[in-house]
Amino acid sequence: MKRILNAAGAVIMAAAMTVSVHANSGLRFWEGTDSADVSSRNEDCPLTVEHESLVFEIRSLPDISSAVDGTGYDADVTAEYTFYNPGPEDVTANLVFPFGTIPHHINTGSLDSDLSRYNVLIDGQKTEARLRVTLNTGDFDIRKSLEVLKDEYIEDAFYRPDLPVTKYVISVTGTDSAYDSVCAAVFIADGNRKCFLQEGNGGGTGGTDYLIQQCEKGSEILLYVIGEPYSELPEIRFYENGSLEKQVSAEAELKEKESMTLEELVLDGYDSQSGVSAVDRYNAVISYLNRNSGGRIITEYYAGREFYSSELLRWFEYDMEVKAGQTVINTVTAPLYPSIDENYEPPVFTFTYLLSPAGTWASFRNLDVRVITDMYLFENKKFEKTDTGYAYSSETLPEGELTFSLCRESSRHHKNNWIVWMVLGAAAVCLLLFGLAVFLLIKLVLALLGRKRR
Repeated sequence: MKRILNAAGAVIMAAAMTVSVHANSGLRFWEGTDSADVSSRNEDCPLTVEHESLVFEIRSLPDISSAVDGTGYDADVTAEYTFYNPGPEDVTANLVFPFGTIPHHINTGSLDSDLSRYNVLIDGQKTEARLRVTLNTGDFDIRKSLEVLKDEYIEDAFYRPDLPVTKYVISVTGTDSAYDSVCAAVFIADGNRKCFLQEGNGGGTGGTDYLIQQCEKGSEILLYVIGEPYSELPEIRFYENGSLEKQVSAEAELKEKESMTLEELVLDGYDSQSGVSAVDRYNAVISYLNRNSGGRIITEYYAGREFYSSELLRWFEYDMEVKAGQTVINTVTAPLYPSIDENYEPPVFTFTYLLSPAGTWASFRNLDVRVITDMYLFENKKFEKTDTGYAYSSETLPEGELTFSLCRESSRHHKNNWIVWMVLGAAAVCLLLFGLAVFLLIKLVLALLGRKRR
């Protein structure tokens, strides 16, 4: 008999920008991409991990000033998993692993710009891997992420493919001549609907939900209503600016109305040659709408919106057959994208590998980690120095994640040492003032005692 299972592997790369702000300075911290262990999608998956070998080969480190296209440095990780099927049935596992967004410092704008650097082997033979995408939520959780990686349109309490959508084209006329532009506030009445403006500038919720758009003379408002349509235009008021404090004169007139389905709206402008399936595109948009909606309004979305490369988490999907009692070796190679902290001199490069997803397998044992580099590793005492770099081994799955930092020199210093001196100086001043207060208090007490004796 053959058993069909789904399993999940992970080489995760979450990329949410983190910005350190300094006076008279540019960006000094770039978030990289985390890598992660293979994990099982099904709780009853019988496959076990008999051995995992992780090899981080870091031949060079990125130089932000010259390597924005990703060609200026060479580093990758190879994860080799020895899987064993102890059960009486053959298993066909559908493996997926997220290999990340494109990090900020590799900003090519294309989802497939670095796919040639990835490689998936099963028993030494290259296997076909299919590109999948989901919305990047920033905080990766393997089980939550798999819930939205579907082969069909995601089921949602409000959004469904055939949900009606109405587009209202509204002309703005009779604007106050004293203003070059006015702020339109569209107040969304009660109803089973969610709305957004094609050129919206935000909105608010509370007692009344509203959307705002800055309108120049003769401009149009494109209002999209998802769900229950309006029988007549919603209330629209015009204000001096986005503070909505001073109301000014202007008029809104319905110019035309167009009907469509939610599926048609979501797939507007979809390119079938982009490498992203229509299903993945639809599901990513629904996740985005849920994340960016409050009450009955949707912000930061417009018809035909394309996702930035950092907004989509990329996955590879492939199949692996493991016969009963058989051992199979699955090897995944992926480029490394470290976080870069240029607050230090020399810069510090931090690599993170998430080991926790491996805890979902039936069992896991024997982890060997090697870091091949001629640079200096710090902030991880588990590693031992070797002739080729550093090494670490564990007979069981370690607790927590694997993180290590590299530097081109054996010592580094923080560029903002003045902050440390400010803190130390403030502490010294406080200590001095405290000592002075104690001295004056003792002197006062002694003076009072002297008076009593006289």
